[in-house]
Amino acid sequence: MSMSIILSTILVIFLEVLVGYIFTRRGLITEEKSRFLSTMVMEIFVPCMLIATGGTQVAEGTVGKMMLGAALLLFWYILSTAVCLFVSRRKGLNEGDEAVFVVAAALPNSAFLGIPLITALMGEDIGMVYAASSLIAFNIFFFTYNIRKFQGGGALDLRKFITPVNLCMVIMVAMLLSGFRLPQPVHKFASSVGACTTPVALIIVGNMLARSSVKKLVRDPFLYVTTFLKNLFFPGAFMVFLYLLRFDPQMSLGITILISCPAASFAAVAAGQYKKGELFAGRAIAHSTFFYLITGPFILAAAGRLFG
Repeated sequence: MSMSIILSTILVIFLEVLVGYIFTRRGLITEEKSRFLSTMVMEIFVPCMLIATGGTQVAEGTVGKMMLGAALLLFWYILSTAVCLFVSRRKGLNEGDEAVFVVAAALPNSAFLGIPLITALMGEDIGMVYAASSLIAFNIFFFTYNIRKFQGGGALDLRKFITPVNLCMVIMVAMLLSGFRLPQPVHKFASSVGACTTPVALIIVGNMLARSSVKKLVRDPFLYVTTFLKNLFFPGAFMVFLYLLRFDPQMSLGITILISCPAASFAAVAAGQYKKGELFAGRAIAHSTFFYLITGPFILAAAGRLFG
């Protein structure tokens, strides 16, 4: 993967984020409209993209790599969370900020930035297969462990797993395994609607950045700790881990691209829902996303050299 490809991809992503930033600053995208766009992405656009991916022809063994990738990512999320909990206890964070910190530092933005990035770098067909690895691992971990931290414990609500994204992931895997293909008009519909995922998701990221105070982003030292862990330390260590264990290069490259993404925007969603750590969540996501413009090319170039 050449640096020119990485930089051109990052530039396109930056320009789409800039659209969201400018429109928010002009008052055209309010917080309410941003929530509406987020709902459209997670309940319509991403599910359609997954269904469209299920109807494509992929190389033999790709589905096995996808499931192995999900298992590796889940293992890494658990390990990263343990490190985050250690840092949090040393820092003395309160319950809400600790819940946010664990999500923001340990989990990547698999949907809003991961999908646009990996489909741009690896192509939509193969990119979405590995994006599904990240979505599977993310949803399992987020809706079992992280949500309970925001809730303050309590019983696990399995109904939270029944979402359009999760249902369509199951359908996608079943289609890839069985070779079942949708009628051409249906596949074309899913593909065209799913194509809206990338620009709309990145406009939402721009909206998040525009609603953050630049001065507060650069003055809080703990935001740099969060961003360092999320953008550099965990992706770099994961990349070395995959390289030393000699996993499949294509799979290793795909899931490294995904785990290199900045802090998961779900930290802000959960913080707002449970009224815990809302201020820290917004700043952590904006800080990590902003500095990804610097750290992203570095990690992706290293991954390209290691895994080709």
